[in-house]
Amino acid sequence: SATALNSEGFKLLDIRPQWEREKAYVKGSLHVPLFVKDMDNSPITLLKKWVHFGYIGLWTGQNFTMINPNFVQEVEATLTDEDAKLLVACGEGLRSMMATSKLYEGGYKNLGWLT
Repeated sequence: SATALNSEGFKLLDIRPQWEREKAYVKGSLHVPLFVKDMDNSPITLLKKWVHFGYIGLWTGQNFTMINPNFVQEVEATLTDEDAKLLVACGEGLRSMMATSKLYEGGYKNLGWLT
């Protein structure tokens, strides 16, 4: 799939969190996560985590995420050419659609996303 992307001039941008990317990824793809692990352990955040995952979520170590506040800036640092062709991918398509919207607002126009 990387060869097909390169022949059309696209770069694949994987926006999944690092722990998802570690399971499988396309060689040569770029990586900037749209969501990052929420490391805040304030009482309010811990309550949100408990409600979100239920009691068992605290014991199984499920990740609680927040949107990466520096997503567009990190993409700019990784790929400085706003005219580059980017194909944005995640696991199921919803996050890549959100990321594509953010990138479009940030000045990138040659975008596509995988669903």
